[in-house]
Amino acid sequence: MVVSLAISGGKGGVGKTLIATNLSVLLAKSGKRTLLVDADFGMANVNVMFGVNPKKSIENILDGTATVDEVTCNVMEKLDIVAGGTGESSLLNLDQNERGNVIRNLTDTNGSYDYHIVDTSAGASNSSLDFCASCDKLVVVIVGEPTSFLDAYSLIKVAHLDYGLDNFGIIVNQASNETQGLRLFKKFGEITDKFITVNQNYLGYVPHTTNLKKSVLSRKPVLARLESGPELDAFLKISENLNNLNSNDFNGLKI
Repeated sequence: MVVSLAISGGKGGVGKTLIATNLSVLLAKSGKRTLLVDADFGMANVNVMFGVNPKKSIENILDGTATVDEVTCNVMEKLDIVAGGTGESSLLNLDQNERGNVIRNLTDTNGSYDYHIVDTSAGASNSSLDFCASCDKLVVVIVGEPTSFLDAYSLIKVAHLDYGLDNFGIIVNQASNETQGLRLFKKFGEITDKFITVNQNYLGYVPHTTNLKKSVLSRKPVLARLESGPELDAFLKISENLNNLNSNDFNGLKI
């Protein structure tokens, strides 16, 4: 049975695409058939991270000129991606029915994959939250900045109050070490717990390393070439903790 996972963040620039791509690579290298979907409409760059330029994207699903199978692009063994469109006004203004159409099309691929990883747009927009609500599990990426905390709290608040989501996995990006990652997670939890009651689980931290910075410039996820190191250790822990993250009861959109 396919496991669907949304990777989101309260604000842009927190590294959710870097995390989504490397997590997808790790799952694929462990033998899991993985589909990575770029749902960050208007700012889509998953394909850039893999150094590919697919001829078709989610936009072709929307206009009926291609199926999901025709849009998928294989980037490595057991890993396919669905590219999002960049700067297309039609993608920036999707209504709920159009977003639902994409989600239904992705659901039709369930038998072909073990994991669906969805890289959503940042923030608490309807577009982002519709995709978050359609997935079994939701991960929120934060960094140690006040604006990241505030925006991530807003995302979790709306997801909980308007969409009925209760379980959230938290990844701290750009932390120096495990100690700092845990400290930032606890600080974030202390803030959110004052206002809403949800389950927040610490999934781990992603270190701030030269390898990760270089991987963006080289257009190749760091885990696609590294067989050891702090980056791999961090994502292995995140992957393990994801298995223990509870799914949200609200699976799918009522459309």
